Order: sequence, then structure tokens, then C-alpha cells
Amino acid sequence: GWGMDVTPSFTLPADNIYFRHEHVLHPHNAALQLWVELGMVGVMIGIAFLAMTLSRLSNIKDNSFMLAAFTTITAISLTGYGLWQGWWLCLMFLTVVLFRLQKP
Repeated sequence: GWGMDVTPSFTLPADNIYFRHEHVLHPHNAALQLWVELGMVGVMIGIAFLAMTLSRLSNIKDNSFMLAAFTTITAISLTGYGLWQGWWLCLMFLTVVLFRLQKP
């Protein structure tokens, strides 16, 4: 990888048909952003985090809502927003907190 938040420094050879600028703000894909910015180490950490999360979710009784929330956050993270946006990280954190506060 090339480092955190390095994506805006990349230039793309574009004909300016669809974009007015040759710079990209962020990849809008968590997996691609981990690969570009953190390299193989970041991808391996991301895969380990996903495996750990799914392992913990599978051990929880009546986990259907938690699994649905995890799937939704993962799908949006892989298609919609940059990974390091503060509001997106906060939303993911608040989702985890709300499920942790839930009574068993």
C-alpha cells in the first residue's frame, strides 16, 4: 500500500467525459481502499476482522438482527463510501453499541 489517504494524490488518464478532474477523492469501496492504502497487510487485517466478527455473531443466540445489520453495513461499505469517513465509522460504532446494550 501507499499509505493512509493517499488516493487523492493519484491522477487518472481521463478524457474528462464523465469527470471534470483527474483526481479521485476515495475509492468508494472498503476492500479497494484497504488494498490501495494499506496493501496486503491491510487486506489481511480486514479479512481477519470480518472472520472474527462473523465468528462472534454465530455464537450469539437469536442473532438475526445483528447479522442483518452486519450484512447491511458490509454491503454499503463495499459499494458506497470511503472507509475512513468519520460519520461512517461513528455509525458503525453506534450500531455495535446499540446491539451490545440490548438485553439478553
